[in-house]
Amino acid sequence: MPKLIIVRGAPAVGKTNATNALANSLVSKKKNVAVLHWDDVLYFVRPFSKMTDSLAIRVTSCLVKTAEEILKTRNVDFFLIEGVFILSEEQLLLKNFSKNFEKTFCFHLSCPEETLLKRNKMRPKEDFLEEERILTLAKKGSVVRLFDHEKILDTTQLSIKQTFTEIESQIEIEKSVTEKKEILFDSDLWRIGDFLRFKSEDFQIIENVPFHKEKLTLTMLLNFDFPDSQLLYQSMLDVVISQKHSIFLKYIDNSSIGLSGLKKYIKKYSEKAILTELESWEAPIFKIKNEESLKRKVLMASKRLDRTIKTFKKRAERYFFFTNDIEDPKRLWRDCLKIDNSSWKFRKMSHMQGLKREDLKYCLPVLMDSKNCSLCVAYDENYHPQAFSLMARLPTKHYWYAIKWGASDESRKDFVGIATLLWHMEYLFQKEKELMKDEDYFVIDFWGRNQSVYDQIKNDHITRKHLVLKFN
Repeated sequence: MPKLIIVRGAPAVGKTNATNALANSLVSKKKNVAVLHWDDVLYFVRPFSKMTDSLAIRVTSCLVKTAEEILKTRNVDFFLIEGVFILSEEQLLLKNFSKNFEKTFCFHLSCPEETLLKRNKMRPKEDFLEEERILTLAKKGSVVRLFDHEKILDTTQLSIKQTFTEIESQIEIEKSVTEKKEILFDSDLWRIGDFLRFKSEDFQIIENVPFHKEKLTLTMLLNFDFPDSQLLYQSMLDVVISQKHSIFLKYIDNSSIGLSGLKKYIKKYSEKAILTELESWEAPIFKIKNEESLKRKVLMASKRLDRTIKTFKKRAERYFFFTNDIEDPKRLWRDCLKIDNSSWKFRKMSHMQGLKREDLKYCLPVLMDSKNCSLCVAYDENYHPQAFSLMARLPTKHYWYAIKWGASDESRKDFVGIATLLWHMEYLFQKEKELMKDEDYFVIDFWGRNQSVYDQIKNDHITRKHLVLKFN
């Protein structure tokens, strides 16, 4: 399907020159281009009549009908439409017309009123307009947005060539997306879980990235990294600038490709948004090569942990460990939630079901993808569930994230929670060893911070951040 490009703005702002330059550039690249100028259609409708709102609507309606006929008879890659377009009736006509296209780009060219008046005096006599009309259209146009994703370009800062080059860079964005990095939670199973967690009006997809919407804030539901996509960056800026919403990015790696791309994009294209770091910390990780002993490496790192495990070993025969790749995942998941809902986390409202139904996010991967989402549950000698550990990995790497772990109040005195975590780490390591090359590391990423057990186990760290993108 073709793409629609709408260039709008007040008279004398530079729409026609920018649109024609863009059309010529696209044609030179062997693209099939159709162009319609609002002023040209006016000359066919009522060229010498005094302009009124009803006449403007009639001209725009005629423009849309003409464009629809062109689409029926021509193979078009890009359809360029240029005009002022400030009336609600005109906006409705264009929005309905945009349904014929794969994607719609809208650019609002702007400049100060004094610049418009100066440029108007330099126009040919047949294009000259009364100053009062130019000022009226400029004021109305400054408060109207044709589309939520409309991008504003200041033509006092950009030459004609720079203006069309900027537009062209936006419509070619899809080709500039870099190689996709593996991102945890960026798959259909995780995405369905996010959808189930929230009401439809509180769940929003922006360029295939999920967000949770709450009042005037959006929170990205991808952690650690996100796609390096200029379409995503621009859409996020549109939300921040036009809707005055703030966007929170949580648990983002300092080395994130998406974060690096977003910073560069903001610096280059927008002074109206600012990305602020709220918090930064060193997230603990544990890494080991396949010829090493995980148990020895962990216990040698912490005498306190060594003492804990020795205490557990005295009662170890009372406990059994099961994982969702061998035992019934439905039973394990049910018992995992039972533990989570009866521990101190429940009393502190930090259990999964209390954290905006996080359990729904993890449920499907646990039940349907044991290869990449591993659940381990510890049972006592009476087969009562006592502790659990939940981990997920990047599918093509030996890199696991410790998502959740916990223990019942009853079993904490025996350190069953810590023992379950360590047993789970050893179990996953042994499964991965056969697939690892000599230079590979097996990694457990403990994700957060301020957890004494993680700090005892870790032998490395990664810098992680919480950030907010907001109107400047």
